[in-house]
Amino acid sequence: MTWRTAKSLIKLRDQINAAYPSRSKKSDGTIGDEAHQKQGSASDHNPWFQNNGVGIVTALDITHDPASGCDVQKIADAIVASRDNRIKYLIFNDRILVPGLYGWKWVFHFEGSHRSHLHVSVKNDGDYDNQREWKLGKEDIMDARMTDNVWLGLFGEHIPKDKQNYWVGKKMDDMITRERSSAGWKARDRAAKGLMDDSGQIDAVVLTATGSHATTTQIKAYKGKNWHKVLDELRDKGNTVWKQNMQIVKNLYPAALQASPGSVSEKLEKIKKILEE
Repeated sequence: MTWRTAKSLIKLRDQINAAYPSRSKKSDGTIGDEAHQKQGSASDHNPWFQNNGVGIVTALDITHDPASGCDVQKIADAIVASRDNRIKYLIFNDRILVPGLYGWKWVFHFEGSHRSHLHVSVKNDGDYDNQREWKLGKEDIMDARMTDNVWLGLFGEHIPKDKQNYWVGKKMDDMITRERSSAGWKARDRAAKGLMDDSGQIDAVVLTATGSHATTTQIKAYKGKNWHKVLDELRDKGNTVWKQNMQIVKNLYPAALQASPGSVSEKLEKIKKILEE
C-alpha cells in the first residue's frame, strides 16, 4: 500500500528539528514496525486511514533528549496549553492525554511506558493535513517556576495551583495584561498585599519588568511601595527594554529556579550569577 505521513505531523517534526538541531532521533518514528502492524487500526502508526487510496499515518514519535534541549514533556505541555484541535491523543512517561475522553488532562496509561519518546496522534478529519504553526516556540512556554515568579511580581504572593495550571504554557505578557485587569488584582491591591519590603522582592519586580536586576538606587526608591505601581513605572519608562529583554528573562528563570527550593532572594542570586557569567 502507498502511504504518507499526515502533513500536520511533518510540520510538527520540522519545527522541533529547527528548534533543536542537535537532538537525538533514536526513538523517532512514523510508520509502524511489525509489532505495530499487528495492531491494525488500533495503532495510528499504521496507515489504516486512507484518502484517495493513499494510507495516512496519523502518528509521530519524537525522541526525549533533554540534554540537547529537546524535553518532550515541555513540548507536550506547550501543545496542551495551546489546546490545538488537531490532537487526537498524546502519550509519554506512562501517561496518556485524550482530549475527546478525559479533556486536556493526563491519566495513567496501561499499555506501554513511552518513556523514550513522545507519541503524538492527530485526528483523521480534515485537519490532519493542516500545516499551520504548532505553538512550540520558547516564547510560548512558561513553566510553573517562572509563572510563580511573575505572579509574585504582580501580587506579592505565590500563585494558586488553579492559576498555575491555567497559565503554564502561556506568554508572560499575556498573563500580566489579563491578570492585572481582573477583579482579583484590585482586591489584592485594596488589601495592600502589594507592598514590597525586601530587596529580593524588589529585584523580582524589576527583573520581571525589564530583564535587568534592580540597582541599589532602585531598591532604596521602591522599598515599601506597591508592586503594581513600580511595575507600571518600569514598563512605561522602559517599554523597549521590556520587549528586548523578555527572552533573557524567559531563558534564565527556568534554568535558575529549577535547582533547589529556596527563598525568592536565594533564587534571584542564582539568576544573578548566570547573568554575570
